[in-house]
Amino acid sequence: MKRASVKGGSLSIIGAGSGMRYVFLSSDFYKQHQNDSEILKKPLRPYIVLMIKIDGVDFVLPLRSHIKHKFAFITNGESNSGIDYTKAVVLGANDINKQDIPRIRSLEHNALKGKEKLIELGMRRFIKRYKKALLKPKIEINRIILNDSALQYFHKELGISN
Repeated sequence: MKRASVKGGSLSIIGAGSGMRYVFLSSDFYKQHQNDSEILKKPLRPYIVLMIKIDGVDFVLPLRSHIKHKFAFITNGESNSGIDYTKAVVLGANDINKQDIPRIRSLEHNALKGKEKLIELGMRRFIKRYKKALLKPKIEINRIILNDSALQYFHKELGISN
């Protein structure tokens, strides 16, 4: 089993059997999506993302701080950090940075450990809510969900016809 660093210890990368692991996105991914404003980008500090497969589609769910909405899996209430479903993206074949090993805080790792099913359920619910918002995009909350979600760039992969 591969090992990744955790601030204050080590972390086992969860194997493919569980459908979840930590990765960085590649520079090619960021180049391909450079004009997609809702995809999180910080060139000097890549986001650690949690990879999960739902209905045959690989998603990466970013770990963030200061989340200010309910579409998230919060790991630390004090800093409102955790997984932000609104910034999830669909993963392509060459989108993983295989050079760098992710490092996460022990607190965050411990809050995520064993929560794969809850995280997947949360993402499934967000996808369903996103698709429902597409049916009535003029309603204010739906407009916000649609405009603020990175899923807007992945309709084809989600089976959504425009």
